[in-house]
Amino acid sequence: MKSSHGIRLAWLTAVLGLVAVALAASALSARANGFTLEVSAPPKVVVGQPTVIQVTGTIADLRYPSWLTVVSIRPEVTTCPANYYEGKQVANATGGSILVSTGRITPDSSGSFQTPVGINPYLPGHVWICAYIHDGETVTLAATSMLLTISPGGRPASVMAPRITHVRGLLGCTRGQWSNKPTRFAYSWFADGRRVGGGARLEPSAALRGRTVLCRVTASNGAGSGSASSRPVVVR
Repeated sequence: MKSSHGIRLAWLTAVLGLVAVALAASALSARANGFTLEVSAPPKVVVGQPTVIQVTGTIADLRYPSWLTVVSIRPEVTTCPANYYEGKQVANATGGSILVSTGRITPDSSGSFQTPVGINPYLPGHVWICAYIHDGETVTLAATSMLLTISPGGRPASVMAPRITHVRGLLGCTRGQWSNKPTRFAYSWFADGRRVGGGARLEPSAALRGRTVLCRVTASNGAGSGSASSRPVVVR
């Protein structure tokens, strides 16, 4: 049979344990209540044009280190996940991007911070920007989101026409120079007005000797495509 002293000691240990848990929960709650987080972007974001979005916020207690995670998620997901580690998982699973991965926040003396985040959108439409302040382990202290609209911009236009080069016995076609940041290029070859091949290289076969050849480049981006042709050359 336990002594009354042993019973009192066990009861006191249990009470102290509950008090410690309550104090820890209270401290975490107090920290979490002092965090703020916002994301802002320029009025217009265009395909192929690098853009800087701003992440701003405040830290509750400068004695405790905090980290920032920012991800982009394609709009198949209807909202940002609640926790930073879920946001990273969803971004990876849906073809999104991890823009900032657990970067330690360096606030000023008042607890405020501002972090610029660069993006280079390559498709028009919408994308979720999900931002999180967290403790670097399992606790998300603040979260916010923005549905970013990406405009298609203009279709590519030729600034400098492609040209035909000679490379190791083959005819080569340069891309030329283009406006509006094309993301894809396609090549076609024509001999006396008839298409005779594709790709950036063409073998000058015996059937092409003496014929007039030119290459045509089609450049595309999210807004559409444009084409330009080289000066013709005679195959020798």
